Amino acid sequence: MATFACVYDAEPAVRRPHDVIAPPGGRHGNRPLRPGPVARGKWLSGSVADDPATVIGRAFDRAEYRDAGHRRPWVVLVDGAVHRLELVQQEAARRDAEISIVIDLVHVLELSPGRVERGMVLPRKRLALYVESSTACRRVQTPVGHLAARECR
Repeated sequence: MATFACVYDAEPAVRRPHDVIAPPGGRHGNRPLRPGPVARGKWLSGSVADDPATVIGRAFDRAEYRDAGHRRPWVVLVDGAVHRLELVQQEAARRDAEISIVIDLVHVLELSPGRVERGMVLPRKRLALYVESSTACRRVQTPVGHLAARECR
């Protein structure tokens, strides 16, 4: 299986949920969509030969090259695979880098063996793999069910 990593710079873009995902029934045009972030200076790496740890390590190398002092926020998007999530956390810890992790909701739902067809709710055992009991992270409940986002400082 291939592993891909991308590093880029972007200014934060404040958006609302309906700016990202269309509400049930579609958009009615009453509220204009706020634009998303614009990626600049993109660097992309991927491999089917190298293991995920190597590809993720390269991405952290590039991020550290761009921000050696770790002065800017680092945000990592992970597809929800527990192994890759752990690799990202280990790499960040090894470099003493503070990161915010965003888990791709669509991939998490696809990976969840216990999802419910209609409600798409992750079982609590699976959820525990994504949300640690660390004091540095907090669990965020969402309307979708027992899905979680990690907010780490």
